[in-house]
Amino acid sequence: MDGPAIYWSQTSESGGVYFCTPGDPTGDTKMHAEPGSMTATWGDMHYLMSESKDSIFECEKTARGGSPATFISGELGLTSMAVGCTGVYWTVGGTGTSADGAVKMCPLDGCGAGPRIIASGQARPTSITLRNGLVYWTNRGLEGSAASSEVLRARL
Repeated sequence: MDGPAIYWSQTSESGGVYFCTPGDPTGDTKMHAEPGSMTATWGDMHYLMSESKDSIFECEKTARGGSPATFISGELGLTSMAVGCTGVYWTVGGTGTSADGAVKMCPLDGCGAGPRIIASGQARPTSITLRNGLVYWTNRGLEGSAASSEVLRARL
């Protein structure tokens, strides 16, 4: 939930990020982002991660349903995203056959200088979260490897 709206992701071919406003007399459900997306909110902004567009977008909460602005693009293999007071953090999975994934971030005021790399050489990182001045993520391990997943962390 975010203010007057409820958001959810639907992971299916016709899925996406949707929202509705309780008490809306029309009962309409509206699309917020296309399939393969996830959303996070910080302050007055929504951040939308689009796997299919290799990008993270941003838009003001009041612009629900509008066209978001590009926050960062060209991030091949986006797998997860988290937003906190220090910035937008995300994981890129890499090829899956070598440890070429990464954890990256940009401050909330933009990514003009390019992303900061928190960790590189990761084995399919995903499931990122922020807590108590740390960023946590899991590495799923390389495809075909008998190695199990691991949970890693770094300072924000």
